Amino acid sequence: AQCGDKPVIVADIGNWTPTELDPHREGLPDHAARGADYGAAMEVLLDEPWFAGWHWCGYVENTGGRGWGLKDPWDEPYRPLTDAITEHNRRAAAYRKGN
Repeated sequence: AQCGDKPVIVADIGNWTPTELDPHREGLPDHAARGADYGAAMEVLLDEPWFAGWHWCGYVENTGGRGWGLKDPWDEPYRPLTDAITEHNRRAAAYRKGN
């Protein structure tokens, strides 16, 4: 929804999965599923007139409360997730350019 005719930037969708730091976390089965979930959400948002972009809140998984980053605490990207995000973003940019 719009907020006073202002564009909205999505902060994140809270998709998480078990990781080495938290193997008991409930959520999606793996990082590939997180990537697919990101793509599904992006597809829904692309045609919304209020959608201005996406900012991922949790860049690095940490030992504190937030544990659904793009990278592990040792600075390694979760490739099944980040590669999918890269591809979804390329398609979204091409779609937006074509419309």
